[in-house]
Amino acid sequence: MAGVVDGQDAPGSTTEGGGGGGMMDNPSALTTPGVLLGPGYSRLCKTTLSPPIQNSPGGPTTTAGEGFSSVDDSVTKSTKDNIGRHNINKEPGGSNSSPAAPSFTVCAFVRIHKLPSTSIPLFSYTGVTWRVSVEVSRVGVGVQVVGVGEEPQQYFFEARLPLESWRHLCLSYHHTHRQMSCYVDGTPEALSSRVLSGLTEEEEEEKETGEALGGNTDISAPWLSLNSDRTERTCVGGSTGGKINLARLMLWRGNVNTKMLILGSGCEGRGERVTPSPLLVLDDQWESEGETAMQDFSTRELCGGDDVWMVVTPAGIYTQHRTVCQVLGGDLLPSGVQASPDLLRVARGDSDSCVGLGGLMTWMSGGRTGTERVKVTAEDECPVLGTGGLMNAACVRQLQCSMCVVNNGTAFLLYGHDGRLFDHTYYLKVDEAGIATFEGMGGSKIMRKDSGWVLLSRVHQQQWVLVEAALPVGRQKWMTDSSELDEKKLKPVEGGSVDGKFLTLTACRTTEFACDNGQCVPHTARCDEITHCNDRSDEADCQVVQRVGGYDPYYPPPPRPNEVVPMDLTYRVDVYSMDDVTTEGGQATMNVGMTLTWYDPRITFIDLKSKVKNYFSCDLIWTPSVRAVSGHGEGTVLETTDYDKFCFAFANDHTARRPLSDPFMGHQAKGKSHSIENYVGVFASVPCHFQLQMYPFDFQLCNISFMLMNAPWTRVFRRDQKGSTVPYLNSRRVLLEYVLEDVTTELDDFTNRIMIALTAQLVLAALFTSTTQSSVKTPYLKLIDVWYAAVITFCFIIIISQTLINVLLHSLSLPSVLLRVVRMRPPYLQSDKQQPFRPAVVESESKAFPGDASGIVINYQVAQRYNSLFRIVIFTTAAVFVFFYIMMAMGVI
Repeated sequence: MAGVVDGQDAPGSTTEGGGGGGMMDNPSALTTPGVLLGPGYSRLCKTTLSPPIQNSPGGPTTTAGEGFSSVDDSVTKSTKDNIGRHNINKEPGGSNSSPAAPSFTVCAFVRIHKLPSTSIPLFSYTGVTWRVSVEVSRVGVGVQVVGVGEEPQQYFFEARLPLESWRHLCLSYHHTHRQMSCYVDGTPEALSSRVLSGLTEEEEEEKETGEALGGNTDISAPWLSLNSDRTERTCVGGSTGGKINLARLMLWRGNVNTKMLILGSGCEGRGERVTPSPLLVLDDQWESEGETAMQDFSTRELCGGDDVWMVVTPAGIYTQHRTVCQVLGGDLLPSGVQASPDLLRVARGDSDSCVGLGGLMTWMSGGRTGTERVKVTAEDECPVLGTGGLMNAACVRQLQCSMCVVNNGTAFLLYGHDGRLFDHTYYLKVDEAGIATFEGMGGSKIMRKDSGWVLLSRVHQQQWVLVEAALPVGRQKWMTDSSELDEKKLKPVEGGSVDGKFLTLTACRTTEFACDNGQCVPHTARCDEITHCNDRSDEADCQVVQRVGGYDPYYPPPPRPNEVVPMDLTYRVDVYSMDDVTTEGGQATMNVGMTLTWYDPRITFIDLKSKVKNYFSCDLIWTPSVRAVSGHGEGTVLETTDYDKFCFAFANDHTARRPLSDPFMGHQAKGKSHSIENYVGVFASVPCHFQLQMYPFDFQLCNISFMLMNAPWTRVFRRDQKGSTVPYLNSRRVLLEYVLEDVTTELDDFTNRIMIALTAQLVLAALFTSTTQSSVKTPYLKLIDVWYAAVITFCFIIIISQTLINVLLHSLSLPSVLLRVVRMRPPYLQSDKQQPFRPAVVESESKAFPGDASGIVINYQVAQRYNSLFRIVIFTTAAVFVFFYIMMAMGVI
């Protein structure tokens, strides 16, 4: 591998630019004030007086500032035009002070010279109603926002700022959604919700993921407290051990969109005012404390860029070489770059070693990489740089070399060791001779030696060696025993072993997984049964549970810290279905699902995925042995059939660790904070003793108990469901019967009425017979039997009454007794005011018997009267029966 360094002339860099972002009134100014903080204690602050809060109904009118996002907060015109008397405690669009932290945007150019192993403060603002602090570490940037009466909002971004290189860092907070955004050189950084930890197991036991390597998770600064004297204090720096340059610091009230952030850096403009005027800028009016030094930096220096050209080997096709460039944190040479003499010289390699057939030298970006579904074929062409200029060649053709554009100072993490001998964080450096090395801040270095690479440190003599490798990135086995190494050839001695340990050097974020070849894929793609790495390493060595040495599944887990015996064994029971319950069998057969939950501090979960069940074999761990017993724990042991059993766990991102000691970059979760859940599906038959005198209004109780057999004295069952019942998850209900809804009588047509009544009688009789055969059988009378007998009896009485009414209606002469019964009440038939109703049958019969028409009318009126009488008697009797029936069903009588 060879390279050339020319930071000012590298492709994509800008060598000139003007002030922008409303920072400089003179467009021709090419310098901007900045400060050097450290290495001793250093801080630079500015204190301003916050204007008094006036509850005036006519506050200033809010106008959207140029460059502010249309969906975010804006800045009032009066505030934008007055930087000196700023008040960023006040919400735009009104004069009332909001207790919540308002939206804001802060940007600055940052160059890191040195960072300690812990995070250090970079920027802080303390006002009357809110405060914000920003800290930087070797692995990222942390932000904390606190408003009066609010919980602190903490955010962490894996924005690994390189050494000795300027980066334009912007942080934008949206108060409505409580969202923080981070941009580095205009590129958004993903929010990292979990903590990267480089501590040893012993240190983790003490701190319990309280710190990340290079940064505390609690980034609250002890010197930050809300100011009660109505002043606002803005500071940069505030610690020892670090050495940082800051320049072009600007603070806006509201959210500035991405385009304006890029233009506001001044690297894209030519001096014009392209962004809203900031509320606060870094200048020589700030008060210094400790080792601070104000400096001026040119726009050329801030925006010059640090991209370098590197020639990578061995030979490969387009996709292989592009992957190598991406592994190094860069990409292939841009296809639109001008082929300058310096570029052609580097692309040729030493002694034209990179010039292949046809004069082809290096692949360029813009070619087809292919996907899992769409493969690159021999007909596909990719751009290539040759001795004759830009051209195309088959993407599957192998070139001896390719040129990558990488950033000088890109941060890499070395996974797989405990950090006692070597650093965890390394920065890519390419010197003027074209030699690439990876340097750590603690004296460690990874450098090229012959055909391999060596990891060494200036504080001790121990070395680890990577044999015969083109690049040290990715997951590879390093030799840790120098006695088995031929130092001259950097190969194992004859007959020696190549035992060592796996180390992973990668620029991937901790939210990503580094493949064996160094390719970065989302960490959620790890072990998802879908291949994402080109070398398929994302589906290798998959495991969910990692056990401590000497783990024995026979012994139950010990108590967790601050947990006393007996410990809770949480359970949940769901009934999926129930077979028909019969008195002949005398039992109830159920399909039951039981879920048991407990903790095991002896295990560690690896790469748990969020919002899904992470399954693993129950044979790996101790699981409760539960036995079903009839009655209340003192009955006979029941024969059960386990048809399903599995174990799983859920992820909790807030407590997961990312130890750098794991070469597979696993996200680890301790068993004492993540519960184990064991599901068992069981068919169980429970004996029952039925008491059916009150059937179907009875309640039968069939008791089944579960006993813990393999840890009876150390754990007690605790139910996680509220209430006294368990869910029944089947729509089919057993022991259901039919109910007669209504009884009706009519007078119009005897044939229809009597046929309906007889049909109902037959249906009820058949229903009663069918129910008796299919229902529970008892030697005694049940309430359901009483109900059917009464309904059939009422139906029979209705048939008799309808027959009697029909006889009265069509009789030529009525007995006097029946007439006297009808006339027991006030005379109805002799009433002059009453006009009797004459149906068709009466009219026809009066015509047929004109001499006896009055008798027909009297018969109809008597029948009608008896119909009303029978209706009252039957309904009254039915109501009395139903009342007493309900009393019996409720057990009152």
